[in-house]
Amino acid sequence: MRRTLVITLVGLLLLYLAPGGLCQGCAVNEAERPLVRDLQKKMIYSVNPSASPNPSILLALRLAQEHNKRIEQDMLNKLSQDAVERAVASFSSGQVALNILAQQASCSDPRWVSANSSTINLVRLLEQKFKAELQNIAIHGNPLTNFYQLSLDVLALCQLNGRLSPASASALLSPDYKKYYLGGQFSVDTAAVAVLAQICLQTRGKPLPPKVYKKIRQNVQWLVDKILAEKRRDGVIGNIYSTGLAMQALSVSSSYQKPGDWNCLQTLHRVLDKIPQGTFKNPMAASQVLPSLENRTYLDVSRLNCSMDPDNLPLSTARPTSPTSHPPSIRVTYTVADGVNNTFNDSISVTVPQGSVFFKVMEVAQDKDPSKFSFTYTQSSWGPYITSVQGLQADNNHRTYWQLLSNGIPLSQGAGDYVISNVVPANQQFLVTELQQGMESSVTLQSPPNPSILIALNLAGTQDGMKEKLLVQQIKDRVIKEGTAEMTSGEVALYILALLSSCEDPKHVTANINLVEVLKLKTKDELTYLSEHSTPKTTFYQLSLDTLALCLERADVDEAALSLAKGALAKDFSVDTGAMATLALTCVHNGLVNAEQTRILELIHEALDKLQQLILRAVETNTANIYSIGLALQALNATLVSYPSGDWSCSQTLAKVLTEISQGAFDNPMAAAQILPSLVGKTYLNVIRLSCSSDMVMVEYTIINQLRGQHFTHTIRVSVPKGSVLLSVLQAAQQDNPQDFSYETKQTSWGLMVVSINSRAANSNDKTYWQFFNGTEPLEQGVDSYVPSNNEHIKAVFSTY
Repeated sequence: MRRTLVITLVGLLLLYLAPGGLCQGCAVNEAERPLVRDLQKKMIYSVNPSASPNPSILLALRLAQEHNKRIEQDMLNKLSQDAVERAVASFSSGQVALNILAQQASCSDPRWVSANSSTINLVRLLEQKFKAELQNIAIHGNPLTNFYQLSLDVLALCQLNGRLSPASASALLSPDYKKYYLGGQFSVDTAAVAVLAQICLQTRGKPLPPKVYKKIRQNVQWLVDKILAEKRRDGVIGNIYSTGLAMQALSVSSSYQKPGDWNCLQTLHRVLDKIPQGTFKNPMAASQVLPSLENRTYLDVSRLNCSMDPDNLPLSTARPTSPTSHPPSIRVTYTVADGVNNTFNDSISVTVPQGSVFFKVMEVAQDKDPSKFSFTYTQSSWGPYITSVQGLQADNNHRTYWQLLSNGIPLSQGAGDYVISNVVPANQQFLVTELQQGMESSVTLQSPPNPSILIALNLAGTQDGMKEKLLVQQIKDRVIKEGTAEMTSGEVALYILALLSSCEDPKHVTANINLVEVLKLKTKDELTYLSEHSTPKTTFYQLSLDTLALCLERADVDEAALSLAKGALAKDFSVDTGAMATLALTCVHNGLVNAEQTRILELIHEALDKLQQLILRAVETNTANIYSIGLALQALNATLVSYPSGDWSCSQTLAKVLTEISQGAFDNPMAAAQILPSLVGKTYLNVIRLSCSSDMVMVEYTIINQLRGQHFTHTIRVSVPKGSVLLSVLQAAQQDNPQDFSYETKQTSWGLMVVSINSRAANSNDKTYWQFFNGTEPLEQGVDSYVPSNNEHIKAVFSTY
């Protein structure tokens, strides 16, 4: 398949515990120790000598049982030199905190770090940077960095008895959506470090005041519950890269857990299984998991006795070498999009060697078209961190960042680590092209409207724009002429998905036809029938389509999702139904971020787990017919539930599909429509992320009157030729819905001025006028000169001056 990449204390009792006394975790046994030893060596070999030293690596190596004292001392020397040279100017607070922990773990005083005849007090520096973080929160509402780094700050200051108010720290790390969620996903990493920091506050220094102690307990309980909610059936917590820190947090918080909440050994063995597969080849990833394999945590750094360490980790003088053969090329569709203000959405197809990382794709795209695909980055401990694309900078104060996605799913690895794979080889790409051409040739004036074909063609990137326009018109004509009364809910859902894929608004097929409202009513009938008869009015496949379409339209689908998840758990779905249900439930999951919806999330996770096993079993045993494979591939590529390595070979399945295509198995356009999205690395979840025809732009237009007379707010999406002025948007809106979007203009010395919208006229006597905005920014040009961009949101607000 072609990959598509798109760029959150007890009373007065003091506890003095022996090493590991806080931990209720688990550790590797002697038979498993070679895996840990191999991980340590790979960490050391992977260190880039030209990059700044990474304190996380030294910290992890110091928490291990086996040591290479020469290597660790060399790392400490480089870390100290780096700190003296650049800590004040270029270190973030979290970097200083990690340096402190690494120094302390090496039995070196962080208050007296020396190199090149200079010294620096890292604890005092952290106190200053932590204060600056708090000041930025007071002014802007957000820290200079993030709450992951703030948690590290609290942990380090606590460990070193720095200036830190437990009361302020407990308030700082209290439950809050913007602290612990990123891009709608709970950040297990941040929560885990916050747990470690607050456990430290509980067990170090003077007894805490009762109110502070109670607050910390409440914080930790909430965080532990949220971490446990992210636990998968296979033992992974969040994703495989957050599991190491989660293990640390859970191992020191056993008093906050009920028996059976967490099986430490299951998680440990899951991590060990991943080591030989190269999952932790990034040394930063390895550093976060290594301490947990030894049943150690960052709280143990002050308990280490360096003089007692063995020197028993020998290293080979020969480092691993890279292969010299040239891999085959693969083609990747790369999209950059401003998901906040919708100022751009650009795609490009590039060719890179198989096995390339995401960052390579970005570089090739930038070389081909720097005006659209330029980017900047900084080098972080995890590798390159993207800071801007097309000149648009990430801004911590506004909580914006560049998120990396593949097939619409957020990546758990960075741009420098995520390997592009499982795509159609360049020398077989002609099969996909021929498949698409065959589908397009099937669209004629006489053929009935086929929404599945339109969806597939748009997901692949329509080669014949006239065929796409014809399909859109056929779909609209069918609805206008025949109505929706005889349509099933699934048919309406497919029409909605098809229109969305063409950047058409299904809520405004005409002024009087809103397909989304139609689907809501038909889905309600499905659910009513289901509650009375234990089966939907149509099928669970159609109910899955209904749920997916409503979810993509951001309608309330909680009841439908619950019913679908319960049905998946109670019944044995077919592969097609299971795949469509997986897509629907994945979409719903992505929109559930409130703490109150934990029950729904848990049920969805359980249903996705069962559905995934059903699909995997059918694919691997060849019991799924070739025509079900397309939806199955979509589901397996979109699913949020990780599956054990070896359970599914995407490349083998892909090879089978390509063989069948060459033999004519998908010559039927409907069969081709089912398989094509997967071959280009897309799923039905992507229909709302498409960049439509280059000669047209889609504009969302809202008119608002909350000032005089009868108040109203109306929104419509219209398509106008690229380069059109705003007046064309007003004209298109009036043509589609004259009842709500009528308008009047008059000529002034500055050009045309809009004097009335929806019969609400401006009036100089009461100083009212129609003001136009791009999102929240007032427009500086008039309606006959301003040119809106694709997916821009224009607002006309009745205002006073």
